[in-house]
Amino acid sequence: MKKAKYIILLIILIICSLSVGCMKIDKLNGENISTPNNNLIPIEGTWKIEIYSCLDSNLKDNNLNQWKNKYAIFNKDNIVLGDEVCENPQYKIKKVNSDQYFLYRLRINPGNINIKNKEIEIISVSSDDKPFYDFAKISDEQLLINLENCILSLKKVSKDTNINKDNFINKDKSKSSGKTKKNKEEVLRSGVLLGLKSVEEDEEYPFKSKTNYRTLWISSTNKSLNPVIEVSNLFLPRKTGFCELGLNRQTLEKNDCDVLFTKFYSNTSPKNNVTTTSTDKDIYRNILFVGNDYISTEYTKINKSSEGRFYKLKVIPIDNISIDMGVKISEVAGITGKKSLESSTESYLLSKGKEEANKLSKNSREQDFFLDRRNGHWIMKGRLYGIHDKKIYRDFNINFPIPKKMLNYDELQISWNSIKSKVPDAIDAYTSPNKDLALIITNGKIYIYTIENDKLSNKPIYNIDIKNEKVVMAEWAMGDYVEKWKEAIVKNKEVKFINKH
Repeated sequence: MKKAKYIILLIILIICSLSVGCMKIDKLNGENISTPNNNLIPIEGTWKIEIYSCLDSNLKDNNLNQWKNKYAIFNKDNIVLGDEVCENPQYKIKKVNSDQYFLYRLRINPGNINIKNKEIEIISVSSDDKPFYDFAKISDEQLLINLENCILSLKKVSKDTNINKDNFINKDKSKSSGKTKKNKEEVLRSGVLLGLKSVEEDEEYPFKSKTNYRTLWISSTNKSLNPVIEVSNLFLPRKTGFCELGLNRQTLEKNDCDVLFTKFYSNTSPKNNVTTTSTDKDIYRNILFVGNDYISTEYTKINKSSEGRFYKLKVIPIDNISIDMGVKISEVAGITGKKSLESSTESYLLSKGKEEANKLSKNSREQDFFLDRRNGHWIMKGRLYGIHDKKIYRDFNINFPIPKKMLNYDELQISWNSIKSKVPDAIDAYTSPNKDLALIITNGKIYIYTIENDKLSNKPIYNIDIKNEKVVMAEWAMGDYVEKWKEAIVKNKEVKFINKH
């Protein structure tokens, strides 16, 4: 009898262990991705396209009118979105943090959208392994989508999808106009100008550490890597050509200083226009971020009459790097950006203990902001300095999307959690607008992957040593611009091929 009890107990334990082994464990802090049953379309129905906002005011008139009185239709056979058609669509659903998605993907202030849920669903659509669009499902009745730098709101008007899609397509447009994603040219070209910063440490006087800069041109054709090119300094595209930017460490009257310079290359003529900042003595500079029109810098000025030395911030327009005062946050982000700086400052101080908060200034100057990286995105940060000890400072996040004036593209086509699971040592990542190329940054390497079915390829196609360098710039080109940018680099700079074929 006793033996029988032991046998029964053993059977119960085995059953319990098997049950535990088969339990479903949700991912922590990740994006749960699923593919719905083909018969269950998550956004099935007919939706009317309404205007929400435009990320670039210069595009407003041109881009918004084309969507007036247009509709979107979703079913298992096709999608009609205005004048675009996606045949045999595949739908994938993932849940993301609402605030992070709107700040870093759509660049909308979450406070301007009445969203109650901390997480929302993102429906990614593709056809024949080619991406179509991502739709943010705000509710069962509303979607948001980023189309050509404009945010459109889709309002559900019917569950019916049995509508002739030709009725909604502009018949004046040729079928080969390129508006249909499926008909795009087969040659897929992507390229990125990646700006890197290295530091020559000064152990005795850390504030005197010298920074050096270089640019890598990384490009691909149909996901096949082209020769990687390296040039000195930071080489970036402008509306009228290209610009070279960097720092020169000079000694003036036995005092060191870092001189910021720009050199412009026009599309029409080889104009070399060198501009420098004022050559103040004992100023040490550090470039934090470079965009098309602005750069974010940090500098230290040594006062011989006192021990006061601290790291100050300055956002500078590339066309006028000699300005005395840095750009104010309200100049690039408007009054709402200024208010976000104020509210973020207040929130940060409240999150600190009384003793810590009392050491810091209660207000941030409008000039005290900069751009930094976090989890594959640029974010805006503010800085508070000590009230009595000016050498101490604390940085904090500003809960506001980076203005289009400062940054054109900052999308991560693969989730950060997915990247970390593939490359645990990753500290940063950049992905192409074409969704074909990914650069994964670690402390010692840049790993270049292709993107396959919204995932990193099994293995990197190449890797580059970077020796603890930090990325300060990433400017992407697509299509014909890839070759044009390469020609501009080779024409104007002394180049070094890293992986010449």
